[in-house]
Amino acid sequence: MNLTLTEILDLIKVSRENPSLEVEDIFRQIVENNNAELKYHAMINGFSSLFTKELESLRPSCKSILTTCCEIHNIFPELIKSKSRKGELVRIRQQYCLITHLFKHSFRVTGEVIFRDHATVLNAKNKALYYYHSEDEYNNEVNEIIDKFPLYSSTLTERLLTLTKT
Repeated sequence: MNLTLTEILDLIKVSRENPSLEVEDIFRQIVENNNAELKYHAMINGFSSLFTKELESLRPSCKSILTTCCEIHNIFPELIKSKSRKGELVRIRQQYCLITHLFKHSFRVTGEVIFRDHATVLNAKNKALYYYHSEDEYNNEVNEIIDKFPLYSSTLTERLLTLTKT
């Protein structure tokens, strides 16, 4: 059975509106084909009863999130890992910390990737959240990064909106 991404997402929507064993059985078959992104999306959208503790291994890694942030800003990841305090690099670091937080990575793991401690990551995430709510340009940049993860886009946006300014 080969379904397109759109068909799979439609299946998820239908199953939310009218749960049935057939939909769950079909969905279980799709997921058993080891589609990690789909498993993650399914768990976020209410099929957690079909899976165990697989959520941790299915989300994008901190390194892949860093790579995505750097690609959008046309900067090498090594620059973000450096000790530089240039505004542009700090801004990208903050966005990276916010996005990894939305994916529920720990502050410790997030910091290890960019050679910072957990307190620095927490502070950067809080600043990014503040700028997200107060600056349109910053908001657009974060949304552009989120859009690079199409299967998670709506979920990440919802999580972002539930976070409050600090």
